[in-house]
Amino acid sequence: MPASPFNGFTDFGVGIGLRVPHYQHILSEKPVVNWFEIISENYMIDGGRPPACSRSDPGTYQVVQHGVSMYFGSAEPLVWTA
Repeated sequence: MPASPFNGFTDFGVGIGLRVPHYQHILSEKPVVNWFEIISENYMIDGGRPPACSRSDPGTYQVVQHGVSMYFGSAEPLVWTA
């Protein structure tokens, strides 16, 4: 994520999407990457994130959450559901 006015001119380095097919490689090889992007809704379900990721060192990588199910492009008020 390059420096820009939207992120306070901070260069966050290179990040990639963390997806299920990549978990084993990431956990075993520890690739050089600054951060991972996760789809936050995938971690908000019964059972949470995959067990292998739960056992990994949380300080190894920065994580950026990307929510995909909330839509702000409406004139209607936000409705929260459980």
